[in-house]
Amino acid sequence: MAPVGEETKSSFLNTEVIEEDNKKPSRNKMSLVEYRNKEIAMSNQLINSYSGRTNLLEDKIEALIMYKASTYMATKEKKDVNGNPYAVRYVRIRAKEIQNLAGRDDGEMYVEIRNASINLERKIYMIEDRANHMFHAETIYESVHYENGLLEVELKPSMEPLYFNEIKMIGFTKLSLYTMFSFKKAGGLKLYKLLRAVAYGRNLPPYDPALSQEELPVYAQPYTVAELRGKMGFIDLAQDSLRKEVNKKVPDIDKIDTSEKKPVYRKWADFNDRIIKPGIEEINEISDIYVCNVERNVAGRGSKLIGLTFYIQWNKKHFEKDGYSSGRNDKKHDQQENAKKAAAENISEPDDAGMDALFDQMKTIFRGKRSDYRDILKEAGYDIGIVRRAYDCIDKSSPDIADALKHAIKTRMYENMPAVSQEDKDEFMDWLEEMLPFDIKTKELRIIGQEAGYSKERILKIKDVLSNKNATSANITNLITEALKGDSYKNQERNAGYAMDLPSYEESFAHLFTARQLKSIAQSAIRNIPADMMDDKDPWLLMYVTHYYEKIEATPEDTKTTDYKRLLDMVTKDYDSYAASAADKWHKIIGG
Repeated sequence: MAPVGEETKSSFLNTEVIEEDNKKPSRNKMSLVEYRNKEIAMSNQLINSYSGRTNLLEDKIEALIMYKASTYMATKEKKDVNGNPYAVRYVRIRAKEIQNLAGRDDGEMYVEIRNASINLERKIYMIEDRANHMFHAETIYESVHYENGLLEVELKPSMEPLYFNEIKMIGFTKLSLYTMFSFKKAGGLKLYKLLRAVAYGRNLPPYDPALSQEELPVYAQPYTVAELRGKMGFIDLAQDSLRKEVNKKVPDIDKIDTSEKKPVYRKWADFNDRIIKPGIEEINEISDIYVCNVERNVAGRGSKLIGLTFYIQWNKKHFEKDGYSSGRNDKKHDQQENAKKAAAENISEPDDAGMDALFDQMKTIFRGKRSDYRDILKEAGYDIGIVRRAYDCIDKSSPDIADALKHAIKTRMYENMPAVSQEDKDEFMDWLEEMLPFDIKTKELRIIGQEAGYSKERILKIKDVLSNKNATSANITNLITEALKGDSYKNQERNAGYAMDLPSYEESFAHLFTARQLKSIAQSAIRNIPADMMDDKDPWLLMYVTHYYEKIEATPEDTKTTDYKRLLDMVTKDYDSYAASAADKWHKIIGG
């Protein structure tokens, strides 16, 4: 196998490229620099699924949706066909952001964005369930709607593990948004995601700057022709003629490929010349991986082409372009350079919905003023990941957490912190789950882990929190994170000199219900408050609501309604006549 250099290319690759699109160039110079230090962790199940047909713009929009789902996501309440409320998470993307991805601002873009919203909503994924040796075909969005310059995407709850990797068995691949958005050809971006997942999955050792491109390790990845067409999204899985086969537990991908009624690039020569070859050239030019050779896999007397084997390496040109060959920490240097370039640009602030979602995430890091949150986020380029890493570096006993956090971000103190591997995070959360006296959700385990820096020692130092008589499954996360912040879960001093170990009602239940739901629960509960508790509404409310929430958790789940509706009904009607008991309990706490 001979490596492919600048002058001696494999005959397979050395063919004239036919341009894929002839879109109008942008009238204004648009920049992707704000994405330089941003990446997404995309589920390998999603990358390797057989997906419906989409174009380059739609692929980029999907990447932006996944990024926003992990940074600017918001929640709203909807009702099912029976009128029962349920929460759905959503993201919003402005048309200008999509224009920036396309590098165009002509009037046709608005029509293309509307068409993209329709195609993404109906796009089918055939996702492999390896544990059960089967596939399941479905869409991954609840809805995709474009109106008045705003694209709103509601995420289907059952598909959330593919966005957020909350199920530990699901592997993921980190992908640079800047690299993905720099592709000009759909074939390049689609093929890049497939091959990058192969490289990221420990099939290639870390990049070694001492080696030449020809000396770098190589990994061979084979695909059949049908696999390539299906996984790169060049089969319209929504066609009626394919529906029966697509919905089988073990579909025949070759049959799906050959049965498509309206195929694109059916002839191998067209698919090769228009998609594969231009894609490889673009990957080698702009990405961190390098396709050094491609071999044809043939069978039968007529040497029929049945597939290709891609030989991939790390791309030395990518790692060297900013001084990577000097032997310094490549990842750290990349972050520093990207942060400098991003800071040099005037990065626009997210819209109101985006900022509200960021503020909600900031509340899980520390409690502060919205003005402080805004300043910190601006310093971090609105990257919540940087804020979390910087928070791990600072002294939690500092009198001004916001100022300390801004300083840590400005000086990039977080870059000197050793990274915690995903395996270490998973091991920590397994250990923590066994330590806790309550069953709590993976999301809450992650919140505690981030606050503790995934350190068992820090948890053991505040283990007395676990024996707190006021600890419940509803407030244990808040109690632990407060203790880790150095507050010793004490809020304020009472008139008799006693310290409360009770967090506020909103803080205790914010991770379980929306703000609107919390308000409704509180308003209904307060109707039952004893007159002598009006000056101490918050602690009474916490104890009263906690009593009924624990009752819900202790009883079998009622599949006909939600926890919110059950809790609202209980606090309204006070089935246990607990209102007076909560008041008595509070009086004993403060010595009254």
